[in-house]
Amino acid sequence: MKSFLKYLPLIAILSLVSCFGSGNDSDDNSSYQYHTPEEVNLFLEQTETNYPGIAHVEDVGTSAAGRKIKALIISDNPETLEGEPAVRLTGGIHGDEMMGVELLLRFIEYLTSNYNSSSTVKSIVDSRYICIIPVLNPDGLARKNRTNYNGIDLNRNFNETGSSLQPETKALQDFSSSKSFCISITYHTGAVLLNMPFDYGSEKIDGIAPVENTLVKAYALTYTNGTGSVFLTNPDVFIRIYNSIYGDYIYLDKGTINGGDWYVITGSLQDWSYTETGCLDFTIEVTKSNPSTEVGVQQVFMYNRDSLMAYISKSGDGIYGRVTDGTNGIANVEITASWSNGGTITGDIIIKTDSKGYYHRIFLPGTYDLTFTKTGYTSQTQTGISVTDSTLLNVTMN
Repeated sequence: MKSFLKYLPLIAILSLVSCFGSGNDSDDNSSYQYHTPEEVNLFLEQTETNYPGIAHVEDVGTSAAGRKIKALIISDNPETLEGEPAVRLTGGIHGDEMMGVELLLRFIEYLTSNYNSSSTVKSIVDSRYICIIPVLNPDGLARKNRTNYNGIDLNRNFNETGSSLQPETKALQDFSSSKSFCISITYHTGAVLLNMPFDYGSEKIDGIAPVENTLVKAYALTYTNGTGSVFLTNPDVFIRIYNSIYGDYIYLDKGTINGGDWYVITGSLQDWSYTETGCLDFTIEVTKSNPSTEVGVQQVFMYNRDSLMAYISKSGDGIYGRVTDGTNGIANVEITASWSNGGTITGDIIIKTDSKGYYHRIFLPGTYDLTFTKTGYTSQTQTGISVTDSTLLNVTMN
């Protein structure tokens, strides 16, 4: 049986954790034991030990009850920002939605164990900066409770400030500020669909949708199309959602829906990521409830694995480069965009360079103008930049 457990030094731990991959029928059909926050962090640390060339653990912060929140960086040089498209994958924002945690643990194992044998996996790992945070709410996971230790739903907390901002929320915000993530995913359970920005208002009822809605939907469909038929087949579960305000069913587009068309909330992680950091984030519901068997958990993972690979691959589309003063990279340069025909697209994705001056701005094919701005430097606009898939643009600011 393939499992990270073979690397754990204490046999006693074997009774606490589950196996990955396939096993015999009795193992597959027995009650599945979901991982505790401590077991998750042990797995991340052991993965770094086993794959030091492509895996590196970083501290994200500390929960309200004092538990460590950790991230695993997977890349060819995981301790260094090199300007590769940066992708963030988060699970366990609701502590009772354990399947998202398990999905990310299995994805970590898939990438690391297949790096030397799969050219597809190696290509993704070598060309991306993949940051995986399996558990954002470890206190909730420990209690199998939706909220954090303070009784707060973290996915309603990202618009708060001061003492109302929870430590887990602030930790993710601070951790993300230096990374310049271009796309991300937050995994949930409760349905089977891909929830797109925005959550704070309905596209169908209120007309609230991103300025770059075509781009948002293209990236969403990259994920749902990559899953085969799981988002498309069952008309009762996958095709339509009843909206009580609208008073009727709203039909999904190949498994995708505007968040507010499902139900309206404020303070979600995906809305904060998109509007405040320029990172396109999706809330993906992978199953109606947490599977109770190994077979069920593995099935949900397999429904999503190739979708994840396709989505991460698409993060490379757009314009990328480095902003320097001629010698050193310049951090926090704001980059806004417009179409070369004069139409503005500023308002949704406004990105900044990372701590080393690198940036990556996702685009669909087209021709764009980019403006680079930072206090103390002369603003620059680069015009007529043609994008088919990936286009390099380095900039020097005075």
